[in-house]
Amino acid sequence: MSMEGSTTGRSGIRKILGGIGSTPVLLAIFMITLAFNAGVRRSYDLTWPPYMDHARDASFAQSILDGHYGEDPLYTGESMWFTPMVFTLEAYAVEFTGVDLQVLQARAGAFWNLLAPIVFFLLAWRWFGSSVAVVALAAYLFVLPGQEPGWAVATYSPLFLAMNFAQGLFLLMLLVLFRAFRSVSWVVWAAVGIGAGLLFLSHAAPAILIVQYDRHPHHQQGHRRLADPRSCAGRAIPALRGCCGRNLHPGQPAVDLVRGR
Repeated sequence: MSMEGSTTGRSGIRKILGGIGSTPVLLAIFMITLAFNAGVRRSYDLTWPPYMDHARDASFAQSILDGHYGEDPLYTGESMWFTPMVFTLEAYAVEFTGVDLQVLQARAGAFWNLLAPIVFFLLAWRWFGSSVAVVALAAYLFVLPGQEPGWAVATYSPLFLAMNFAQGLFLLMLLVLFRAFRSVSWVVWAAVGIGAGLLFLSHAAPAILIVQYDRHPHHQQGHRRLADPRSCAGRAIPALRGCCGRNLHPGQPAVDLVRGR
């Protein structure tokens, strides 16, 4: 790389960082770290996950470990019927680390679910600016929505369930779509297709929402309205509600964790 190109690259990075501002980023890091620390403290010594969905995922993961990927672990001769990303990750993680499957399920979510709050902050910043993104992230993590459990709301949770894990991929896809609506590059649109496929492997519901979002009539007529952040957000908010639960006032799980409930 030439000296001129290197200088231009550094200048571009400084320009981007200057646009974000250090204070909002530090506040975001602080809030995400606070929620993450609470999630780890709540789950680090667990030896068994709490929900029936974990039992379903464990059965499929064990089937993969036993060399029977694609087979239903309960009914002889039947095929796998649930989206495989989460329990496939569990199976390979168990194979790689040697940790018991149930222990991995109980403790891994605090780490693997971090994608959602990170991408949520980036998405809000990209659409509305860094100051709004900080407030939005605080609401996303810590605004009390009632008695909703962690799998029923859009928020960070240490529960390693498909709906929690897929939330981060869904938000990432919204970022990619926002970029794609401003581009005619086949590389960008290839990323949209690959991302939608990976999202479907994680959870079918948000993938269907992404595909429908992409097929919106305004997109077929032109990219201008969907390239507008408010237009994107107006469609993304109900989509996020449909993807992650009934209530879009998230935060109860993180709030309860921080308060030690």
